[in-house]
Amino acid sequence: IYDIQFVADPDADDASPLNGQEVTIHGVVTAEFWGSDQYRYMNVQDAEGPWNGIVCFEYGGWDSFGFVDENGNPVIGPGEGDEVTLTGTVEEYSNLTEILDVTEVIVHGPVDEMISPSVVAVGDIGEAYEGCLIAVTDVTVDDPDLGYGEWSMTDGTSSIGADDKWDYFFYPDEGQNLAEVTGILDYGYGNYKLQPR
Repeated sequence: IYDIQFVADPDADDASPLNGQEVTIHGVVTAEFWGSDQYRYMNVQDAEGPWNGIVCFEYGGWDSFGFVDENGNPVIGPGEGDEVTLTGTVEEYSNLTEILDVTEVIVHGPVDEMISPSVVAVGDIGEAYEGCLIAVTDVTVDDPDLGYGEWSMTDGTSSIGADDKWDYFFYPDEGQNLAEVTGILDYGYGNYKLQPR
């Protein structure tokens, strides 16, 4: 996944060097936003740290995708912590690197050791962590309602928005202190945002 995501100078050009190419990745499902109407998104990561995660997008919804096991037998789709091998095409969508037009997903079952979130200072959030499982700590809700289910938090120097691809049923109050928020770093409408897991 690093080979798909890494760019030397994100400020100059953040497009994947493999944009438009078919790839096969092997990693761990760090989030599947299937608890809501967002059945289209699944994140896979193959190592901890920056550049190692990516969103895999299925336009028709992952709930109707034909997942298989290592022997080619149909299986139920993977959940958080399952190891998968996935083949699809790298594409840039509004500056978000994703894998789409997925042709195969092999589900290997639960991984022995789950990917841990990278603890990232709010001011350090950026392209390197796009698609990765991250955590921000010791933050305060600075805007409980940005509209469209979004809200924001700050560490006192920078703010990051939180979105609602998954129905996590948290209703923030302005000034509320949060010890930790863990999720996937997403990008949309010109902003990085955390998708709480």
